[in-house]
Amino acid sequence: MTPADFSVLRNKKGSLLAALVVCLAAQSAPVFAHQFSHSHLVLKRLGVQDVDSALLSAHAKLKKNPDDLQSLWIKAEALELKGRFLDAQASFEKLLEAAQKKKVSAKELASIYAEQGLLFAFTKRLKDGNAALGRSLQLNPKSVDAPLLSAVQSWIDARRDAIAHFNKYISSVRDVDGFVAKAHYLFVEGKQDDALKTLSEAEKLFPTSPFVNYERAYFSLTMRDAQNAEKYADLAMKKLVFGGFIYEDIAKLYKRDGKIEQQFSALRKLANYFPTKESYNVLAGAAIDRGKVDDAVKILDNAQKLYPDDVTFVDRKSKLLRRAKRWKEALAAAQYRLDHFQGDKSYGYLGRALCYEGLGDYKKALADYDKSIPFREQTREAVNRARCNLQLKNYQVCIDQADAWLARHPGHIVASELKARALFGMGKTKEALKETENLVEMSSENPVFITLRAEILQKLGRAKEAAAEFARAKKSHVADESPDGND
Repeated sequence: MTPADFSVLRNKKGSLLAALVVCLAAQSAPVFAHQFSHSHLVLKRLGVQDVDSALLSAHAKLKKNPDDLQSLWIKAEALELKGRFLDAQASFEKLLEAAQKKKVSAKELASIYAEQGLLFAFTKRLKDGNAALGRSLQLNPKSVDAPLLSAVQSWIDARRDAIAHFNKYISSVRDVDGFVAKAHYLFVEGKQDDALKTLSEAEKLFPTSPFVNYERAYFSLTMRDAQNAEKYADLAMKKLVFGGFIYEDIAKLYKRDGKIEQQFSALRKLANYFPTKESYNVLAGAAIDRGKVDDAVKILDNAQKLYPDDVTFVDRKSKLLRRAKRWKEALAAAQYRLDHFQGDKSYGYLGRALCYEGLGDYKKALADYDKSIPFREQTREAVNRARCNLQLKNYQVCIDQADAWLARHPGHIVASELKARALFGMGKTKEALKETENLVEMSSENPVFITLRAEILQKLGRAKEAAAEFARAKKSHVADESPDGND
């Protein structure tokens, strides 16, 4: 990295201070807005438009040259942006080591120590942060960023001269980040009116910057004002390509206030502006909670398009459609999984088996269960395999499989029912009656079990008892709670 490169990097420290506030001043910050905004701004100044591709490019260059200073810096900033702070710290450590090996100038080393110190402070390594900031000031006490670094040190040490250092930095650099940092400091100190005035002043001087509104959104979150937080986040995100994670916290506030539609709308923005796997899973979960199966399916389909190598969304879609008993659609999703994902196929066969069973195609279901269960003996769908054998009148196989499950799970009510029905199907009515009486004892008001007992009694010629049981079953209003294994 040339001295000119370091000159660019040295001129961008301001926005990290606002990020630092989240760590130093808040016990439970709702969002790390300024830290991420800072990293985004730095990468943009370095010519980075897409963080993921820039990170991949940096990794590729570092494979060829592990000491490439520019790539190490981009990697560290990109990792910060993604919230991978430990990895970012390791990258800055490597950057420092490589810079020392190349014997860069004291000013250039000061830039690295400054960035490292701010990141340490942000991640609550305050002692290390203070030391690194002090080292930076020692190497380059006249740096344009010196007042900012001094402000951070004052903040760490709880000295009262922090605001003076902010003012000095603002007057010398005249950058929006200095204003945002000062505003956040004032806000944390309980001077909300002064903080908002500072942001208004910054907005006049830097009307195109998104960071003022992002900071306002953070203030609103802290004050539990979801509506204004969303308003300012919307304004900020018109000019940002990163930072949409703020909508998750906004959604949480709406949920706390019982505003479910607003919560869902905020989660849609989360997935739009921060399209991570987690964002889509959270949004899909919210749609499912609202009973919006079609919405959830569309969300999972969109996620699958963005992350085609991730099987999670296909599995979740198939499971959701099974629960909704939309068997043909669920089967299509299960088939897609088997066709497009290699590796362990047993889970894919298991999902397809459940769909075939739901469609009443027990032969195909059994074939898939037989491909899956031997590799997943403890899975509860082993009971479903026994049920398919019952449907196909493979009574002895059903009994053997039910017994195998009961040996591991004594008293399992579904396995016991399957065994009773298989015994009845084989004509072993006395044994079936005994098994059924155990079922009725376990669930005395279950009309399914009472009816089964009545049918067996009738077969045994005990008509009077059978009639009484049939009448008892009619009076029972308890629904059949026997699980179907499709969850």
